[in-house]
Amino acid sequence: MYNYYLFLFNLILSTLISISSNSWFGMWLGMEMNLMFFIAMLNFNMNKYTSEISIKYFFIQSISSMILLYMFMYMYMYKSILENLTFNLIILLKMGSAPFHFWFIETSSKLNWNNYFLLISWQKINPMIILNYSLMFYIIFTIIFMNLIVSLMSINQNNLKKIISYSSINNMSWMLSMLMLNEMLWILNMIIYMVILTFTIYFLYFMKINFMNQFFMLLNFNLFNFNLFFNLFSMMGVPPFIGFFPKWLNIQFLNYNNNYIISTSMMILTMFMMFMYMKMMINFLMMNSLKMNFMKLMMPPSFIYFMNWININSMIMMPYMYMYY
Repeated sequence: MYNYYLFLFNLILSTLISISSNSWFGMWLGMEMNLMFFIAMLNFNMNKYTSEISIKYFFIQSISSMILLYMFMYMYMYKSILENLTFNLIILLKMGSAPFHFWFIETSSKLNWNNYFLLISWQKINPMIILNYSLMFYIIFTIIFMNLIVSLMSINQNNLKKIISYSSINNMSWMLSMLMLNEMLWILNMIIYMVILTFTIYFLYFMKINFMNQFFMLLNFNLFNFNLFFNLFSMMGVPPFIGFFPKWLNIQFLNYNNNYIISTSMMILTMFMMFMYMKMMINFLMMNSLKMNFMKLMMPPSFIYFMNWININSMIMMPYMYMYY
């Protein structure tokens, strides 16, 4: 287990090296270090999918890295719309964003919860920072259109990892639009998203829930289950929970810059993901109404309640943070 945390430290360090580099080659080198450490972490807690996941992830990342290295060298000599577009698409491929999301969904659904959290959160930071240097405005419209398709694909899903992965892809469109407008807003959204995601994944890991039909294990509708509800509302972006705050600020910035089409499109996309989370909660309520007392559950650590207390009372901080931005 100590080796896992050693690789985790190096994974974080490689990301910091990449985003703090002042050259394209330094960024590329940091991404390659990140790839090696994450592949090593995939081989802890091995299961029957470990080899498949490792090979698939390595193949996608190595091919895109080779093309990216060529683009770095080529962009020193020539700069045109085609080169910038290719660069943007390669970074989207590395992130697993739409329309290159198929490998991301299949890979993430077979990971354990620890590596799953890293893949859909921390592993997005490096490509997004690099993409910010050459993000083309009209690529956002492509991402929004593809995210509409992704949102529709998530409606009939039963696998919770796939549902959260689709939600992560939807959240990428918000983050990319924030990068275009205000980097501090992107940092705020990333921190809030990772905090919310930490509790959600911890809950599912603690309860050993991977599919919607396993919600019958949450037997009694107690305070802990209320915490899950609050967290799902926050992931949906419903006021007054903290997940609503970055989306609200983003819409304010988009409308201020007359980007009404983008803001309207992303709000519609969020409605599809809200439907998925509402489906989860309705399924949860119906399962609990059966009163199936199959097992007794241990209560989680108290810090989970503290995290959700922050989540619930975040509306108090919103006016002051809005004045800052």
